[in-house]
Amino acid sequence: MFLENNIWEYKKVDQQFVNELKRQLKIPEELVQMLVNRGVKTYRQAEQFFRPSEKDFLDPFNMLGMYKAVERIKEAIANKENILIYGDYDVDGTCSVAMMKHFLTTFSTDVFTYQPHREKEGYGLSMTAVDWSEKEKISLVITLDCGIKDINEAKKLKQKNIDLIICDHHNPGETLPNAFVILNPKQMDCKYNFKELCGCGIGLKLIQGYLNHCKETYDISFAYQLAAIATTADVVPLIGENRLIVHLGLLSINTNPISAIKKIWNTYPNLISFNSSDLVFKIAPRINAAGRLAHAKIAVEFLLYGDGKEKSVFNEIESINKDRRSLDEDTTKEALLQLSKFPLTRYTNVVYSSNWHKGVIGIVASRIIDYFYKPTIVFSGDGDLITGSARSVKEFDIYNILNQLKHYFTRFGGHKYAAGLTIERRNLADFSRDFEKLVADNLSEEVRQKKISVDVDITLEKLFQNLNKNGIPKLIRIINQMEPFGPSNPRPIFCFKKLHFKAPPRIVGKKHIKFLFTDFQQEKDIGGIWFNSAENLEKIKKLEKEGKVSIKTPCQIVSLDNERDLKSITIKFDDGKTEKISTDVILGFFGLIMKLGPIAEWGLNMDKKTIEVNSENFETNKKGIFAVGDICSYPGKLRLILSGFHEVALASVECFKRARPNEKYRFEFTTSSKTIQDRLGKK
Repeated sequence: MFLENNIWEYKKVDQQFVNELKRQLKIPEELVQMLVNRGVKTYRQAEQFFRPSEKDFLDPFNMLGMYKAVERIKEAIANKENILIYGDYDVDGTCSVAMMKHFLTTFSTDVFTYQPHREKEGYGLSMTAVDWSEKEKISLVITLDCGIKDINEAKKLKQKNIDLIICDHHNPGETLPNAFVILNPKQMDCKYNFKELCGCGIGLKLIQGYLNHCKETYDISFAYQLAAIATTADVVPLIGENRLIVHLGLLSINTNPISAIKKIWNTYPNLISFNSSDLVFKIAPRINAAGRLAHAKIAVEFLLYGDGKEKSVFNEIESINKDRRSLDEDTTKEALLQLSKFPLTRYTNVVYSSNWHKGVIGIVASRIIDYFYKPTIVFSGDGDLITGSARSVKEFDIYNILNQLKHYFTRFGGHKYAAGLTIERRNLADFSRDFEKLVADNLSEEVRQKKISVDVDITLEKLFQNLNKNGIPKLIRIINQMEPFGPSNPRPIFCFKKLHFKAPPRIVGKKHIKFLFTDFQQEKDIGGIWFNSAENLEKIKKLEKEGKVSIKTPCQIVSLDNERDLKSITIKFDDGKTEKISTDVILGFFGLIMKLGPIAEWGLNMDKKTIEVNSENFETNKKGIFAVGDICSYPGKLRLILSGFHEVALASVECFKRARPNEKYRFEFTTSSKTIQDRLGKK
């Protein structure tokens, strides 16, 4: 897997808060640092963080339109009106529809559901659904996870005297639909204190509002479980009410799971309990697969069925999910092959094929970002109109960028890090050009670099302190209480220094590399996995088997043996043994991220994470040491391949003068030099 421009950085921490909270909580400082970095700075905040409860929910009636929405639903139930629940076909929308159906059927038998077909109707409230509503004598439509951009559809419902309640979390446009009421915390005049709920989260607030206002009883654990799945799958920040929803949902899942979750759980016999990652990687893909490759109503049926009725539906979902994985992998490979022909200097990735299934392009866009950390759009479709799924890198608002290009779109919606769009195929080249330019103008070098944030340095000795009877260290036990993990509350990242390989790496599960590390001093070991990297190890092993490379590790170079020209080096292994190796050339690779290794001791002038040079010859402040490429810094520096050629040319001329002062440096060109043409075999 290829990742460019990775930066390892330590999270900054306010030591004053750390000292005070450590005194109050009486837990290791490393843990306190993690809490402070997550915004937990007082004892009360720590209490809410580790022991969230229902009393921490915000008042649903602080959300604009809530009272009006509750009253309209109350009226519809009392009058036995036909109510339609309409939702998107992804996990958020599917869970929303199932949740609201389960809730409303407690009080009414006149409840219908509708989810659009991804291929035939596309995202949002469709005109087909509007016509269907009229035919079925629907008088109230409740949309979940969609509707905020559906101006024409809302207008048509109004003309047909059908009331519309929109529950959506996507960014509103300049014009709002003419609905009976809109529940969306991102509305300009909405004073609700938490803006990051997913669609299902807003649906949950509507349920809470109804129960509070109407003084009705309902087992809300079903709603908590589905809202937790939707919240984690939609990758919203796991802070505030989102964290509370997932916490309560997991608590309910692990004590009394709904029938559908039980069915999934049974496929993992070694799974003791669910955590947030299990919701994302074990449950969500199955729910998502139906909407992506078949129809989301299958997943709704699966979530709602009980008493064994879900068995046949589950088998269908398992089959669909298997097909989804295959499509996902094949499409990703094809997309990466397209991108291999693009220059790496581009700021964006835009790929298209008429053969790709629309249901997997969002997944593929996310996978491409794992390989090439750039804003990415994947298009599919074989007609005049093609559909795109956009994904962004951290801290870059792709919705804002695309909104500036909305003149290209026939349909568009989304939020900061993800968006969907439809354009005319003939405009794809022009759109890609303008998208690249806009991103290049707005994407800073800092944001362009993928950051891996380290919480704290730690040793194996500290990690393994205070084991319980099950052999689990206290540090890990407390970290487990920091669940649920996700955006804004990520799993902690520790940095271990001076670890060594205890055994050669090996491939596990066909795709991953497993390691075993030790610190020798404390005689403690720890395992590690590098996911989806087996191909890298296989390539190295093949080269070693063919005798093309010889791997010596772990070791250090202790001496260079030479008079004028390098003849050999001496290396020393961790067990103290030494080996002399005949050597023509030695290449030293020093990382310039976080820790500089030997370079740190050379006294070079630094500009943040780059080395300052003289742009006349690219010499550093230390005579005889030169720096070129992305690692060097000088006035007017551009991170371009062409700049690199320029830097290397000037540096090489100066190096040649120093090494061979009595010889003349000659530049030769393939276009004019007969000698070079002969070397290249050109006739």
